[in-house]
Amino acid sequence: APTVFKPLMMGGEMYCDGGIVSSNPTAIAVHEARTLFPDVPIELVVSIGTGSFVESKSTPRIGWDGIIGQIVDSACDGEQVHHLMEDIFNSGTTRVG
Repeated sequence: APTVFKPLMMGGEMYCDGGIVSSNPTAIAVHEARTLFPDVPIELVVSIGTGSFVESKSTPRIGWDGIIGQIVDSACDGEQVHHLMEDIFNSGTTRVG
């Protein structure tokens, strides 16, 4: 979830919780690995999550309330990245827990 950790100033730089940008940073890690080591195949990705997706249906919200709600829901959704990684690596995944 976004903003779990308080911002930290260190060495003149501000470090903030990445939840707003990526609740599941697996895709960012894969991109970094391929950028730094383009000739090395990725054989294994270990992503330690904090739970699993539970779908819930609610009445659609109209207007800014609905738009803001969708933005927040999207920022907190790690399942989209999980399914994207399954497609990219063309394999199933194993969940523990």
